[in-house]
Amino acid sequence: MLKTKTCQLCVEATATLERFRRSHGLDIRGVFIDEDSEALAQFGDRVPVVLIAGRERFFGHVDPALLHRTIEGERRR
Repeated sequence: MLKTKTCQLCVEATATLERFRRSHGLDIRGVFIDEDSEALAQFGDRVPVVLIAGRERFFGHVDPALLHRTIEGERRR
């Protein structure tokens, strides 16, 4: 997940992802976009951004139901 230290949506997305990490055994990596020049060039100030299997899946709000479906879809691949 790409985030900033001062973004409330990032805090909420982190909490949602943390719940899913515990319940689904996910490996989650958080990157502060303002500390990663490549990510900053690609996404600018669009945060949070959640990438799953290398693809952008969420921007801004992370919908738990859609996250669940996305995770299950990736597991079936």
